[in-house]
Amino acid sequence: MYSSKILIVGTINCFCLETSYSAAAKELHYEVVRFDPTQRLIKSIRFGKLGEFISSFFHIDVWNRKMNRDLVI
Repeated sequence: MYSSKILIVGTINCFCLETSYSAAAKELHYEVVRFDPTQRLIKSIRFGKLGEFISSFFHIDVWNRKMNRDLVI
């Protein structure tokens, strides 16, 4: 049974440092929860591809707040 939880915020990819941290924490018998802000931001963007294009140049506060709310929850 896991004794503690660890939250790792970062890119979920095979070749990133967060994956190494996650593997090390699992070896130490911690429960690992991973949060990818980029993927959560994409879920909260409206207007499809046009919204993603706009978001790449301008930070839309409403979309960022939704992503931050997901992180807190």
